[in-house]
Amino acid sequence: MPLIIGTARLAREAHGEFVVIGTTGLVHESGRILKNYKALIIQRTLLFAGEPVEVEGATHAERSAEGILIVGAPVAPPPDSKLLPLGFERNLLCGLADATGQCLGLGIIDRIDFAGSTIALTTPVERDKVRIVQFGDLYVTPEGGELRQIKWAW
Repeated sequence: MPLIIGTARLAREAHGEFVVIGTTGLVHESGRILKNYKALIIQRTLLFAGEPVEVEGATHAERSAEGILIVGAPVAPPPDSKLLPLGFERNLLCGLADATGQCLGLGIIDRIDFAGSTIALTTPVERDKVRIVQFGDLYVTPEGGELRQIKWAW
């Protein structure tokens, strides 16, 4: 359903007699909704939604329509950048879903391997069933105790 809604929004915004939608690189506004559901991988974050860029001192950096997202401690961050400290993901509570978007349960992120584009997390959910990871805004202990809550800047 979200894929259909995203496609309909793009078609309405085009105001054309006919519409061809090429989603490669379309990762902002209505296109982000469509892209998220096409990939069914990571949602509620700008991570892995842009093109990789080199930023001195950064562990990971990428450019999207929203600017440059940097993980780590860059020497001189560009003015349009959003910064995430190294290790920001540790203990972040996340939702887990299957390929259809059906909720499977919760997980706690242990680490992100940016070079390998993988996420290690603790969860009772079977690994092979998880197709979507939705970042939350609550950090918790492995036992489920609340550590802190954040508000993403995007």
